[in-house]
Amino acid sequence: MKSQRVSNGVLICISNNGEIEEGILGIGLENCRQRLRLLYDDKANLTISQRDGFVFTELFIPYFYGEEALEIND
Repeated sequence: MKSQRVSNGVLICISNNGEIEEGILGIGLENCRQRLRLLYDDKANLTISQRDGFVFTELFIPYFYGEEALEIND
């Protein structure tokens, strides 16, 4: 797992060995995507991919949405 600040938000990346079973991504991930859309419109993103025996999940959350800045604690 790693997280990093990028120019306009935070990117969180998680990788694990394994593979995605067809049709198993399920309702929980779709609920997460819907909540991100409700909070950030299309500014946030959740992606899941598979490569070389690993599953990769990336979550991007913007620093700003509308006129409000998100609070970042170091």
